[in-house]
Amino acid sequence: MLNEFSRTELLTGKAALEKLARSRVAVFGIGGVGSYAVEALVRSGVGRLVLIDDDLICLTNINRQLHATHKTLGKFKVEVMRDRILDINPKTEVEIYQRFYLPEQAEVLIRKQTETGNIESVILNPSTIYGPADAKKGSRKAQVKVAQGKLKFYTSGGVSIVSVEDVIEGIFQGYLKGRNGERYILSGENITIKSLFERIAYFAEVPPPKILLPNLIHYRLTCVTI
Repeated sequence: MLNEFSRTELLTGKAALEKLARSRVAVFGIGGVGSYAVEALVRSGVGRLVLIDDDLICLTNINRQLHATHKTLGKFKVEVMRDRILDINPKTEVEIYQRFYLPEQAEVLIRKQTETGNIESVILNPSTIYGPADAKKGSRKAQVKVAQGKLKFYTSGGVSIVSVEDVIEGIFQGYLKGRNGERYILSGENITIKSLFERIAYFAEVPPPKILLPNLIHYRLTCVTI
């Protein structure tokens, strides 16, 4: 008997189509890319979809977003997309979350899905990552100045650091050996800011900062900058 996915089955085979029907896919952001991605997923036979977006459809979305029409203006994107999914395949299981995506929210979502047995997961939390291309990060301005020999001050306190190579290895080991539902911290070592700057200066072959900036002055400078 023919069904919505008979042509897909000719291409992928019955076993693959059944696997798609059992699969669960989460899409973060149901906009210009996400709306088309969701449509492709449901028309491919993916049986369970999770949609995350806090935005409403507005007039400027019409030129590029699949769900955006004059009839859907002012409606939540996840709600409109859910209705569209069910019009295509009423058997699809659809979960929607009207929220702005942040890393900590993603972790809550993953934990919930793990606890209910929908997925298996391992959560990895790296400390401050260092590696190639750090100079391009806005948060590395002070470190770049140290490497250039332009920063003369250092502050008190410390930081937990880990190399990007170790993070990659940690992700791989987490995949191989991590226990379902557990969280692991990926960290190399805890060092002082002074030691961190000294290491950077050593490899850059420049003098390290020598002057300790008192906490009160550092605080006031930070407030002025903000």
